[in-house]
Amino acid sequence: MTLKYLRYLLIWVSFPACLLAQEQDLFNFSNSLEYAQFLDQKGNHRLAILEWERINLMQPGVDSLQLSLIRSYRLSKNWEQGERRFYDLFPGEARFQCSEEISREMALLLFMQSDFNGLGRYLESHQVLSNDYVQPIQVSLALRNDDIESAQKLYQDFNLQDARLSALMDKHHDLGYKSKGLALAMSTVVPGLGKAYVGNWKDGLVSLLFIGGSAFASYRGFKQHGVSSAYGWIFGTVSTGFYLGNLFGTAKAVNKYNTEVFNHYRADVENYIYHRL
Repeated sequence: MTLKYLRYLLIWVSFPACLLAQEQDLFNFSNSLEYAQFLDQKGNHRLAILEWERINLMQPGVDSLQLSLIRSYRLSKNWEQGERRFYDLFPGEARFQCSEEISREMALLLFMQSDFNGLGRYLESHQVLSNDYVQPIQVSLALRNDDIESAQKLYQDFNLQDARLSALMDKHHDLGYKSKGLALAMSTVVPGLGKAYVGNWKDGLVSLLFIGGSAFASYRGFKQHGVSSAYGWIFGTVSTGFYLGNLFGTAKAVNKYNTEVFNHYRADVENYIYHRL
């Protein structure tokens, strides 16, 4: 009887130790790696970050593990935090010498933050990324900055053969920017005509009616009461204000039109950059 109780006591004492051993085994490297990969596959990248951080503490300095961590930051849209983590993992000159896959993840983090100046500097300083990867992006960054001359020069200097990039440069020549000088000249002669030139027909017509109406009222007042006509001076002043506003509005309309044209073009360039990254 005593032996039986002793056996039960031994089992009872050893049971918590067995549970602890199983719990520790659940968090070993292979299980943690499998769980982190599972979380990424399910799209739970925020939780995966925690697992990858712990895994990188278990085995620091492993490229594939560092890559998975940085990628999870990007996929979870924690781009700024991912950039900071990259600099923690690769301080100083190491950031320009890490593996190509990690370097491309860093480039994507900069792109997702719309840090195109930072992206350009990073690509120029990097020592691992191939020219086939870097050079087309450098040309497209010049296009994004509306610098077609630099883009063409780089394209020729790099001796690139990229049909889509070449098409983007051709498209830049055909953007159809409107001339501010021409628009102002048109609105000077016929109020509102410069706005119509950029497609704002309604605004142009309103300008013409307001200026024409107030000018006619001023003319009528002066004709009936002479130069001392308060009616004529009031509407003359109003007409002058509308006329100057018409010129200012024309210049603003041209700027808005050209900006919208370029923004559509820039979206195409950024789409190209994203797929190159």
